[in-house]
Amino acid sequence: DKHQIIVSSVSIALLADLVGQFKEFVVAALEMEMTSVGVQSVPFRSNVLHVKALTSSHLVISHRFLVELVYPVVEDVNRWANDGVELDPKTTTLDPDTFAEKQKACQK
Repeated sequence: DKHQIIVSSVSIALLADLVGQFKEFVVAALEMEMTSVGVQSVPFRSNVLHVKALTSSHLVISHRFLVELVYPVVEDVNRWANDGVELDPKTTTLDPDTFAEKQKACQK
């Protein structure tokens, strides 16, 4: 379906951190989306969202949901994770220490 986008579980975990104060809303919305695409459960570890689809490490999320709520953030997270692009900690809800740790992990 051309109106669906696949987002890696790592991106979703980073996204959950980056959107901080909206985390509960995002988690609830993701749970609804996952139910609609047949994902049965959402395991949580250390208050960070980890998502695993039934047959894949990727989650298919509706295009509407991404475009309206999270796609711009996911785009930044994907660029950061894939290309080592530095994001400004002031533009995220991560505290500076956590931001630095994630940045180092992405650059490995």
